[in-house]
Amino acid sequence: MKEIDFVKLSKSRSLISDVFNKKGSVEIVGWVYNTRALGKIRFLILRDISGVIQITAVKDKVSEEIFRVMDSVSRESVIYVK
Repeated sequence: MKEIDFVKLSKSRSLISDVFNKKGSVEIVGWVYNTRALGKIRFLILRDISGVIQITAVKDKVSEEIFRVMDSVSRESVIYVK
């Protein structure tokens, strides 16, 4: 995985409450509130100070690495999503 510059990230990230008001790609950081696996679909519920969002990955639509990481991330882990 790529190393993250946290100073730069703190300036460029979006709050979860602002995600749907922006165009293009966004960067969010938050705590994993919950995870679910349903066959070939993985869900992460991510929260930050402003709200909650669901991150979804479908097998064969994302890389194997992302799918594997979504299986192994634990609750209350801090993650970065672009």
